Order: sequence, then structure tokens, then C-alpha cells
Amino acid sequence: MLELMAYGSARKRLLYLLYKLSLKFGAPQSAVESQDTHWVCLEVKLTHQELASITGSIRETVTELLSDFAAEGIVNKEGLRKSLWVHTERLKEALDL
Repeated sequence: MLELMAYGSARKRLLYLLYKLSLKFGAPQSAVESQDTHWVCLEVKLTHQELASITGSIRETVTELLSDFAAEGIVNKEGLRKSLWVHTERLKEALDL
């Protein structure tokens, strides 16, 4: 994370944070709900401001990046104050892992 904080873009820092959160706090979606089993629900609720503070950016940047990630199919949020869903395979591809 320190290397990303020093040299990485805000996009890479947020992707990396979402990846680490999915590993630690991710709850897999049941196979009955969807054929795609790569979606995990983050069971920790963080505001855009908290995500920005962790990644060393500003809230507006995080909001814009999350919108971009949703358009790319990396994240999905069902509504205001709802849990964030992360597609682990697409996230890894975006991070080049």
C-alpha cells in the first residue's frame, strides 16, 4: 500500500483497497442467486469520504471512480446506504494481478 500511495494513481489505490477489503470482509454471493459466483458483498460499510481518507484522495475522486468501476462491471451498489458488491475477477484484471 505504501508503494501505491507514493507512486500509484488514485484509481490503482482504490482498486487495491477494494481488493484487500474483499479478501478480508467479502461474503460470497450464493450460487442460487446468480450464475456468476465471482461477486462478493463487502460486509464493512465505508463512506466515500472514508475510502478517500484511506487512499489519500478526495471524496469527489472516489465517487467518480466508483461510478467508473460500476460502468466497467467491477462494483455494484444496489442503492443508498447499501452494501457494495465487488466482482473479484474483474477487479484482479483491472489491477493486473
